[in-house]
Amino acid sequence: MKKWGFAGPDKCYLCDQLAESRDHIFSTCVFYITTHKQLFGQFTSFLPRSWEDNLLWATRKFGVKKPCALVGRLIWQSHISHILRERYRRAFGENGKTTETLVSRVQSEVRVMVQDPVLLEKYWAAAS
Repeated sequence: MKKWGFAGPDKCYLCDQLAESRDHIFSTCVFYITTHKQLFGQFTSFLPRSWEDNLLWATRKFGVKKPCALVGRLIWQSHISHILRERYRRAFGENGKTTETLVSRVQSEVRVMVQDPVLLEKYWAAAS
């Protein structure tokens, strides 16, 4: 993150364990892994080892033109966005949200975007 010009401690704002980097935040951070597993259920046999792995996984898993793949892409994009927002929130001294709160916000955001309850229920059923 320092390469991107972010100042701050060497430890990750989300897990407070390892040095913060793009690869850490989107692959090995405990906060990220927990929310990833909660959002992607059956898809969690693969956990990315780097940002590039994460991007490749999402492209392969959700790159097809099927309705459930669209929902998966929206969830993945919202998840990344919420992880970054949570990181910034903590970096600027605000109280951190729990993994459950972040997952709930991602799910709510995707529900608003999709507005097709049948499609959403199929996705959540497949992911659990």
